Amino acid sequence: MPSPPDDPLPLDDPAPRARVRDLLRSGGRPLLGLLVLALGFKLLVILAANGDDPLARHLTSDSRFYMDRALGLAGLVDDPLADEPHHLPPLYPQLLLRLPGVLEGRFFAVQALQAVSGVALLAAVFLLARRRLGVP
Repeated sequence: MPSPPDDPLPLDDPAPRARVRDLLRSGGRPLLGLLVLALGFKLLVILAANGDDPLARHLTSDSRFYMDRALGLAGLVDDPLADEPHHLPPLYPQLLLRLPGVLEGRFFAVQALQAVSGVALLAAVFLLARRRLGVP
């Protein structure tokens, strides 16, 4: 078995660009177009919902819980769950705390982040499936 090279991916190696080009030529280009279209549609739906749907502007259920935790972490409200163990992912309230406009009650940044994350997950599943199936 040959030994691996000292520099596995030299900067002047055109192979990474060739791999991306091959991926786009072998089915990736239609998927990329579809993902961009899906992201655009999701963002359009978010904008429309924020204008017309009261449930998009007012928090309910889990979203209310996460927002209360974020406000408690920010010190803006009393946090009754501060000393309890987490039964839901603890990093999401931290993320909410750092997104612009969330503490003021504007949730477009959260909704856009969720839309982008969902589309990125589809792309990751596509790439993982190609790798697992041995498709170059």
